[in-house]
Amino acid sequence: MMCGRIPISIHYKDKIMAGLASYVKKGSLTEEGIEAAYNGLLDFKQILESRKVKEVAVFASASLRGLKNAEKVLKEIKKATGFTVEILSGEEEAYYSYMGAMGDLSLDQGVLIDIGGASTEVVVFREHQLVHAQSFQVGGLSLYKDCVTKILPGKGSLKKIKRRLKERIDKKSSFTFPQEASLICVGGTIRNFFKLAQKVYGLSDERKSMTVEQVKELGELLCEQDKTIVNLVLKISPERIHTLVPGVMILMHIVKRVQPKEIIISDYGLGRDTCVTKCSKTGRLHLHTKPRIKLATL
Repeated sequence: MMCGRIPISIHYKDKIMAGLASYVKKGSLTEEGIEAAYNGLLDFKQILESRKVKEVAVFASASLRGLKNAEKVLKEIKKATGFTVEILSGEEEAYYSYMGAMGDLSLDQGVLIDIGGASTEVVVFREHQLVHAQSFQVGGLSLYKDCVTKILPGKGSLKKIKRRLKERIDKKSSFTFPQEASLICVGGTIRNFFKLAQKVYGLSDERKSMTVEQVKELGELLCEQDKTIVNLVLKISPERIHTLVPGVMILMHIVKRVQPKEIIISDYGLGRDTCVTKCSKTGRLHLHTKPRIKLATL
């Protein structure tokens, strides 16, 4: 496997669905949320110690980035685990997502989106160079928490989500979305949506791509709570039943803005390239593990 020009070997890969964005109250992470964060890291610490890993890089993204009590959270995590957590900026998160995804793709221009639990990163690149990178404060889990009252969003919740997307993406965008570009999609929401599309449309694993029509049709069926589609979600990824619709609505919103010529799903993004970058600083490119908690990306 390659990350940019760096060959890497993954010996272990796992994730914990901590859902830290759901523990945020009035801009601060609750004690229960802090405990969820360091308990997840303690689980990884046991694995690291069993494999005798000496150097570990722990990083956090949107779920911790904007917290009022971020300093307290980092101190408590350090006290409980011994790990020093680095909080990535929105621009860093976007950059690492781009670098991680592009390691296995040969595209010289396009748009990359990384839909997370608390934020969505968008990168525009041309001639293999990053041109624009922006982090939008809207994610699948945060949309669910702020706009949805039941497990699946009804008509009122769907309207709230659409308004929030206009407020957080359209009004906050610092660049113009390029038209008819290749759209590369990263993140758990995208991967699980593609698994659903594979069942519905019989898509191949060899080239993970969808058409604009497929995204729109399947997205609309999800939003309409089509029973067959909802049952498929419960079979494929039941742990995402509440966040998949809000996350897919982010995808549909950006697809509408870009009108891409193709939609490509990448298995890699932020986690892989950040870890490789950290390892490369010491000259050690052999990747043993990815110490992170999903959604917080710790």
